Amino acid sequence: MNDLERVTEALLDGQVVILPTDTVYGLVACATNAHAVAKIFELKQRPSDSAVAVLFADLAQVTRYVELNKASQVLAKKLWPGPLTIVAKRIDQLAIAAGTNDTLGVRCPDDEFLRNVASQVGPLAASSANLHGHPPAANKQDLQKMFNTVAVVVDDGPRHGAASTVLSLLGDELEIIRNGPISRAQIATTLRESD
Repeated sequence: MNDLERVTEALLDGQVVILPTDTVYGLVACATNAHAVAKIFELKQRPSDSAVAVLFADLAQVTRYVELNKASQVLAKKLWPGPLTIVAKRIDQLAIAAGTNDTLGVRCPDDEFLRNVASQVGPLAASSANLHGHPPAANKQDLQKMFNTVAVVVDDGPRHGAASTVLSLLGDELEIIRNGPISRAQIATTLRESD
């Protein structure tokens, strides 16, 4: 059984898996499975009122679950796949067991394997593979020490990236919720060039 088959089977069975992303290693579950998403918070020892991002195969899959305003669409088309999470208004509050009642942080990762997984099983709830308040684990040995109950771990070498930039364009102004690899200046330039 190859990695894609192992991961797909585990996710569809409601398990949390550890996968390399384009930024850091992540704890990943089917975003439509509330029990599996809750396991991410349990593993991280993270408060359940925090939000986790949802990873998608492509922009078409994203737009089935959230409304992207014009500026968000521009950023998604120019900066995805990549390390940018956009907070957007949900279309259906019950479709995905992550985010808040009204919003989801959505991202199309620059990782072909992850996008293939999302195209097979649907949207993926994901959070950096670390205990709450600690830095993300960078390699398989650290991951297995920290999360020894996770059965499926895909190893793709060390990851030393930063977690994605998170932004909201829900209000009148662009709000950076978390700084990351894509800077405010790069976002502003991308929006300016689209006018």
